[in-house]
Amino acid sequence: MAVRCSGDCRPMEQVGEKQDFESTLTRHGMLHEDFMLRVSRPDETVRDDAWSHDYVVTVVAIAVGAQRRYVGGPRQDWVARFASDVAQGVYGRAHADTVAGAGAPIAERDGRPRTSPFQRSAY
Repeated sequence: MAVRCSGDCRPMEQVGEKQDFESTLTRHGMLHEDFMLRVSRPDETVRDDAWSHDYVVTVVAIAVGAQRRYVGGPRQDWVARFASDVAQGVYGRAHADTVAGAGAPIAERDGRPRTSPFQRSAY
């Protein structure tokens, strides 16, 4: 499932940062549906550089109630800063069974195991 994104998501999606973000979630064992992104442009009236392509990404961890803002743009790497925050536990703990061996459930919610749509089914 893709992460929900609101605001002006186009610049972030054009350079593949949304996909990088989703890959980071998967790599760290976080569920995509537990996160939401909000993208906005900084107020140009207070900036000296009116041609700036920077934007602000607010990452919201819905289940944990945590949110942080990161600056994105051509000279920024907000996904790497997000990954660092995940490693430090800012967004909670990863689901332990997410990175288990092949064929293992991706995550459990309400006691029901879930499998990846990319796992092979037994024929």
